[in-house]
Amino acid sequence: MPNGLKFNSMNQPLRLDGRTIIITGASRGVGRQYARLLAQLGANLVLNSATAGGLDEVIAEIGVECAVAVTGDIGDPAVPAALVATACERFGALDAVVANAGANSGRRTVTEIDDAQLQRMLEVHLFGSWRLVREAWPRLIERDSSRIVLTTSQFALFGSRGGADYAAAKGAIFGLTRALANDAYGTKVKVNAVAPIAATDMSDATLSPEAAARFRKRAPAQFVAPLVALLVHPNCPVNGEVFNCGAGLVDRIFVAAGRGATFDIQDISAEAILTHFEQVMAEDGYLVPSRMEELNRLLPPSQ
Repeated sequence: MPNGLKFNSMNQPLRLDGRTIIITGASRGVGRQYARLLAQLGANLVLNSATAGGLDEVIAEIGVECAVAVTGDIGDPAVPAALVATACERFGALDAVVANAGANSGRRTVTEIDDAQLQRMLEVHLFGSWRLVREAWPRLIERDSSRIVLTTSQFALFGSRGGADYAAAKGAIFGLTRALANDAYGTKVKVNAVAPIAATDMSDATLSPEAAARFRKRAPAQFVAPLVALLVHPNCPVNGEVFNCGAGLVDRIFVAAGRGATFDIQDISAEAILTHFEQVMAEDGYLVPSRMEELNRLLPPSQ
């Protein structure tokens, strides 16, 4: 059990009545499913997408009384500020942000990805999330139980061939999640991330038509939404965690440090490390730090 937490089952439904939540990338895919479910649970929503058409459809479906659209590319620095301002002006407060907007450039090799393509991935995934959190943070720390949900990817966390620009941007979200969670200690903000396993237009672009059809049957986008509902709820039990979610699975992703091999300064050398490399690589007895300082527990006693 991480951090000694005890998780109790709930007899009451986890409602979101009166909570105001920003969702980016809300016109399709998992973002659209988030909007549908969170609206059903009573939330007020500020929805964002780069284009208006899909957002109009979502709002017509869930109701104009609880949702408002802010159209614009999340890579535009003005858009995050507009989202936060709209939330506070329309609904009087801001309780949570779900940074979901994304883009995918396909499975190209590193030599095929130019600086402009990498910059585009960073602008949407990293800077879009960064700027939204930075704009929202002063509002969130004023609230009683504020939540931030960021979006990473198995592609970045575990690796795959091609798409290093996308992986680099999504990998940065993992580090951002852990850093923000530590910044949130002492406040009532909790920061977590989701790595969706979901069939979307973005996943279709990286698969053959036959594979995309199979994946849509196996991993419908709506499967991810209940986890996000929990992570934006006041009863969210964790901070700084990352979860796989989709295709019938919800599980925790964590970074662990092995016990490793220790050396005295006069004994360490490349040859000595190679001699003990099986111990360096061993996975048994690993530590799962919640912050960098906890790695000190692995160090040998100071002389």
